[in-house]
Amino acid sequence: MCWKEATIARVRETLRMKDQIVPAEAHYARTKSCSLILADIPFLAGDIAEAAGIPAIGVSNFTWDFIYETYLQDEPDREAILESLRASYAKLKAFIQLPFHHEIEGIADTFEVNLMAQTTPVPEEQILSGLGIAPGDQRSVVLFGMRSGVLDVPRIARCAPEFLFCFPGPAADWPENARPIPQGPGLGFIETMKIAEVAVSKLGFGILADCIAARTALVFPIKEAFREDEYTQRAAARHLRSCPLSRQDYESGHWSTALRAVLAQPAPVDRIPLDGASQCAAVIARYL
Repeated sequence: MCWKEATIARVRETLRMKDQIVPAEAHYARTKSCSLILADIPFLAGDIAEAAGIPAIGVSNFTWDFIYETYLQDEPDREAILESLRASYAKLKAFIQLPFHHEIEGIADTFEVNLMAQTTPVPEEQILSGLGIAPGDQRSVVLFGMRSGVLDVPRIARCAPEFLFCFPGPAADWPENARPIPQGPGLGFIETMKIAEVAVSKLGFGILADCIAARTALVFPIKEAFREDEYTQRAAARHLRSCPLSRQDYESGHWSTALRAVLAQPAPVDRIPLDGASQCAAVIARYL
């Protein structure tokens, strides 16, 4: 859920404090002998870099003025806020456009790159063993991919006994078909993603990239008033099996219909290259 009023208040407060924030952060950058600021994607990064005498590069699939345009629709200071944000972004020396982006204007150099995502070399057999999943278990593994918002794990698991769920732990009187995601080195979220057939998560860039890389289907709870979703939903439909989950079904724990629906979809034909990290590194090196 997006808290519109609180978001607008925080933006106004940040702009009000700009003259204190920028010199303090620039001083920190100088004391640490920073050569460059890489920003994802606070609008004051360009101001801070300018004050510190170093370049700044933005990296994202959106900018906050684009998100705030609709939030500020009826606000009397809408144009002043947006102009201030855009003036700050214009101070970036470059902008690395991640996939699934909107049109970004006003920055001198922009570079489109391919997808970058987390992957793991850990073998599937080792992951299954670490999760306590028997080699012959035929249940589809479902990964819950949000840091917060787990409502009632026992209810979710009992409503869909044909699935094996992995949730952030620790387990607390969970049914047999619910397991905690390990948090140790070599076995964690990305390893669990590798053996999962479906992830349930909000539709953000990071989870979308990880699902595409792992070829894991995605069921996403519908959220309101976040403009980026227009672009990420199109990407999800094109690059992986995906299905929305109503807010009511998400909160009640009735996920099985959406899970079955997404697994019945054909595999996507389009594949996006995963060499975005090396492309980003090449852009960054140009400004060091």
